[in-house]
Amino acid sequence: MTQRKGIPACLALFGVMAVLTVLFRLQSEPAAAATVVFSDGFESGDFSQWSSVTTNAGATATVQSSLVHSGAYAARLSSTGNVGARAFVQKSLQTERPDLRADGAFNVQAEGAPGGNVPFLRFFDAAGNRLVSLYRQNGNGGLWVRHSDAYYATNQTIALGTWYNLGIRAKVGPSSAGTVEIWLNGLQAYSTSAASLGTASIASVQIGNETPAQAFTIVADDISVSGPDSPPPTGTPPPTSTLTPTPASTPTRTPTPGSTVTRTPTRTPTRTPSPTPTRTATRVPTPTRTPAPTPAPASFSFGASGDLGATSNTSAVLNAVKASNLNFFLAVGDLSYNDVTPESAWCNYVKARVGNGFPFELLSGNHEDDGPDGLISRFDDCLPHQLGSLTGTYAKQFYFDYPANNPLARFINISPNLTFPGEGTWSYDRGSARYNWTASAIDQARSAGIKWVIVSIHKHCIAMVSGSCQIGSDILNLLIQKKVDLYLQGHDHVYSRGKQLAQRTGCSSVSPGSFDADCVVDSGSDGQYGKGAGTIIVSVAAGGKSIAGVDTNDREAGYHARWMGSNANPTYGFLKVTVSNTKLTAQFIRGSGGSFSDTFTIQ
Repeated sequence: MTQRKGIPACLALFGVMAVLTVLFRLQSEPAAAATVVFSDGFESGDFSQWSSVTTNAGATATVQSSLVHSGAYAARLSSTGNVGARAFVQKSLQTERPDLRADGAFNVQAEGAPGGNVPFLRFFDAAGNRLVSLYRQNGNGGLWVRHSDAYYATNQTIALGTWYNLGIRAKVGPSSAGTVEIWLNGLQAYSTSAASLGTASIASVQIGNETPAQAFTIVADDISVSGPDSPPPTGTPPPTSTLTPTPASTPTRTPTPGSTVTRTPTRTPTRTPSPTPTRTATRVPTPTRTPAPTPAPASFSFGASGDLGATSNTSAVLNAVKASNLNFFLAVGDLSYNDVTPESAWCNYVKARVGNGFPFELLSGNHEDDGPDGLISRFDDCLPHQLGSLTGTYAKQFYFDYPANNPLARFINISPNLTFPGEGTWSYDRGSARYNWTASAIDQARSAGIKWVIVSIHKHCIAMVSGSCQIGSDILNLLIQKKVDLYLQGHDHVYSRGKQLAQRTGCSSVSPGSFDADCVVDSGSDGQYGKGAGTIIVSVAAGGKSIAGVDTNDREAGYHARWMGSNANPTYGFLKVTVSNTKLTAQFIRGSGGSFSDTFTIQ
């Protein structure tokens, strides 16, 4: 039961001062004045000013006095890795706003497992869609922001046990017309005016995490929300600079601890101003240390497969992934098949087998683009991108370079002919925006001197199963024309390795549904290919759900060097690829079933 208590005049005073401090800060910064629409320093001793408080499965949300940033009280939210555990508080705005800024002081007391994150502030529209999220990545402490269905690093770090002043501003707008800005200790850490936030106004502000089973403990204080416009920062540090965190203050008096709140009171406390208080605090700054850059490894390994499910065969494949000493894994679409639900349950199923902090990267398939077996926007919440900066929209159309420092390879992931809610079916026809985006991503990698270009697509085109090219011949021929080194596809529920293809004399383009020997540069019969001579297409679609039959009489069969299917040594597994500066070596790793094997090298 919620306990209510009165507000002593000495505590009400601090609340008034907190509001005055916010107003002074907003007015003193070089911009037109903003209107404070909500503020809470938690000096009421409870969450009475918030619209809702949610805790489940052992998670807690309390107002306490043992650790504060200013005044006598601060909020403490703590969640666990238990199934269904969540801890968050929300404030619903009386008037929805298209342009909003929220600020607060935050102290991360504990983080969860690697791969998870600690949430600070989030904005939602009236339909409950998350527009912007500011959070700290577990492990390295990086400060990240998510918006437009993608993740962006601020190149700043948040240490444990240290107070930081964080600010987030969002101005909604359709594709490439929205604004997102992040501040750390009064300095701008991130800014874009090309966000895709949609046109629905911001309806609520949240502290904490509505995503279940992500352990964290944070203390929050001095929350303020302002609009309709927000002031710009007082300074902008270089992207790689290290900002000094705001130190904690220790009050000289010890008030009575606040109560544990399980539901939200409806009253709004009355605050009575008093004379200016005198408060002594001890400030002990703790600088953030910037670690020395990690040298790029001589080589790395990744795995790839699609069409996974959650069967005993899937478990065997995932167990083999864990045993293979990979740096990360690419799931090339068709994830849960509703073998376990909801999406978070499938994520937990994967984490239990590959490791909770293992980077398990996602690309949507046709089973989770607009259903029927979940939505990719929910899968990517619980299996987020963990490999540094990315360009594009994670799990739909994005690329990243690996390693982040001195990269050896660029991984480009696209979604031809998939249909996403509110976005229609994605076309990669010649001249389209997505076709041009893909071409640019390849060209930029070449210009930057990145050795290898690897492209992943869920739906197949050149394959040994029945059916026509499902991605369109334009994007197929773009990849072959650009001579991407390795082209991975899922969807067909087999494993097959192609011959090396290129456009050259006698082959102006590859025509799906037929075979042209002039398009073959190397048969691949010995498993050896020349670097830069052409493109190798590999179907990696035997991840556990089922295996389909291969048709050796298919008109495209001549483009293939090796294959496996339900009628040809059916074996569940994934492709392990080891990348160095001089060669790329790939091996089919068995998880269960038959005894199929395959190895090839590009150098």
